[in-house]
Parts: sequence; structure tokens; C-alpha cells
Amino acid sequence: MKSQLYMQKLFLLLLGFVTMSAAAQKRFSCGPQKIDTAFLLSMVKLERNPGYTLTNTTRMVKVFIHILCDDDGGAQAITMDQAKTEFASLVADYAGNNLCFFLGGIDTIHSNHLNNAFEVEFDDPSDFDPYQVPSCVNVFYVLKIVGNNNSCNPPCGYGGIALGGIPGTFCLVDNDNVGQHSIAHEVGHCLGLSHTFAAINGKECINGSNSLTAGDLIADTHADPFSFDGSSCYSETSNGCSYTGHCQDPCGATNYSPPYTNLMSYWPACSTQFFTAGQFTRVNNTVDNYIPIVACASPSTLTQNAVSVSSGFLIRAAINSFSTNGTVTITASAVASFGGTEAVFTPGFRAAPSGLGSTTGKVTGCN
Repeated sequence: MKSQLYMQKLFLLLLGFVTMSAAAQKRFSCGPQKIDTAFLLSMVKLERNPGYTLTNTTRMVKVFIHILCDDDGGAQAITMDQAKTEFASLVADYAGNNLCFFLGGIDTIHSNHLNNAFEVEFDDPSDFDPYQVPSCVNVFYVLKIVGNNNSCNPPCGYGGIALGGIPGTFCLVDNDNVGQHSIAHEVGHCLGLSHTFAAINGKECINGSNSLTAGDLIADTHADPFSFDGSSCYSETSNGCSYTGHCQDPCGATNYSPPYTNLMSYWPACSTQFFTAGQFTRVNNTVDNYIPIVACASPSTLTQNAVSVSSGFLIRAAINSFSTNGTVTITASAVASFGGTEAVFTPGFRAAPSGLGSTTGKVTGCN
């Protein structure tokens, strides 16, 4: 495969991000995911500490996208161009935060089972482990996520799932949810965000009195009546744009004002979607404190010292300056990706990939 090398100092300033509106149809819902409640409550405690201040610094998380297809190469979940568009959507949806993303790469995985037969309720999430790239949030695009999703009739499977948990390092997105901002939604789960209608330790009161101990454990996301979906008190307009039910919250109120504009809600049909300031704070604190995600974060500057890699993955990126030092050799089937706002490849850097190997050097950055 082609080796893309920049053998000189390169600079690039990213100028602006385009805010992208949500698609005009309702995406399929997520599958059931495990929640690390203890970690999330520890973040609530941290954020409520009177002496707490979120460090005002840029953070960059490395992401790797996997495209599933069948054993014979057919039934590819998405195209390479779609994968790049999905990544651009992810970047844009988080542009209001001190967080950006580095695309470590895109590969293709041949597996009938993972592409269209993986059953959320029965199969083992570790089936995806052999394909995960270390120190990256791994996003798998599949043709179908099989599951008992009763929000459609007959059960139609799921649109996405943070299979690694909340928080966690990998998620799936269904082919039907491409273009639905599901990548931002599922990566949000990976970075510590629950649904706005979550009922962690119980449902949230409309007045917010228990917002830090129940619901999604974030104070500035409105109580979401979608937590009552399936109950007789719950109803919404036919186009899915408005709640029309009469469900009662734990404090006895019924005057819900749903978070129609939130990316972690199930109300994307008629509103542009955003994250709240509290959600951005939680994401940043997850990047800073959840060890598996800490490993996915890039430093401000990074020097890759002498190394020889002939297989596996080597994904290295810096928010500002990346450089190599000494003999850095990438050969055979190794997949390597390097980048930063400034990328410097010094004498001694050599890339000679073969077969499925590749080496990419790119100028990218947050600032």
C-alpha cells in the first residue's frame, strides 16, 4: 500500500469547523450497554468539589475506524468516503469543546458474524478484541447489529452500541445510522456520557433536585420523559418531534420539557443536536481520569524515538508538534500513523510497508 511520507517540516492551522445539523429522521436506538456507575459518580464528586476547576487545555483523542464486510468481501457496511465523512461529523459535533480527534486509520475487516450476525444479548463483546487498535477509541461500522429492539416492529436490531461500556474504548454503528450523528453519540458513551433519559440510581426530577444522583448524572441536561417509553403515560407526535405524554416524575411533576436538542437524547428528528457544557465537562474529565481512555489521549508534543515495527499498529499523534528521532523503521504488515499540527520526520525515518501494511504521516491538529 502506498506510504505517505512528509520528510520536511509541515504546518497546518485548522480554520473553523462547520456545525452540522442532525439528520431529519429518527435514528435507531442504542443497544443495552454496561455503565460504570462508580466511575461516573466519582466524576460527579470531583465536579462538585468547591476547589474543582476543569483544566483549560486542549485534548486530542485518537480514533480508529473499522469497516466490516462479509467473509468474501461483499456487503461492506460503509464506503471509505463515508467513513471519512463520519469522522468529519464527529470532529464538528465536538468542535465547541476543548476536544478534538486524530484519525489513526481506517481498515476493513472480513467477518460474516461481526458484520451482520452479532447478537447483542447473547454474543461476547470480546469477539471484537482481536481487531481493536491499542490506545485508540475503536469505532466499528457494521451492516447490522442484531438485538431485541422492541422500539420497532418486528424487532429491527440496534443503530449503535457502546459495546465497551460507558465509558469504554469501542463502539458499533449500524449501516442504517450512517449520517445520523451516531458516531458522536456512541463516542459520547465511550467518553462517559449516558443517555439523557438514563435512570442511573432512578429517574431524574424535572426540577433537577436529584440531577447529580439520578438520571444521567449531569445537571444541565433536562429530565427526559423518554425514560417512560413503552409506558401507557408516554406518547409523542407522529413525526417524533414532540412529547405529548403525561408521565409523572419521582417528585410528582408532569411538565416535562425534553432535551430535544441534545446529542445523547432520542429526539433528533426536528432539531439540530448539541452537547451541553456539563456534558463537555464530563467528557474532558473522562479523558483525564478513566485509565483506558487516558491511554487514547495525545500529548501536546511527542517525539517518537528509535523503534522498529514490522507488524501490528503504531499510532502516534501530538496536539502541537510531532517529530521522530533516530532510526524509526516501519516495514512489512505494520500499520503506522503519525501526525501533529507540526510534523517533522528526521533522517533515520524509513517506511517500507508491504502487503496490508501502511505508513501515513499527516499534518493535523486541534489549534
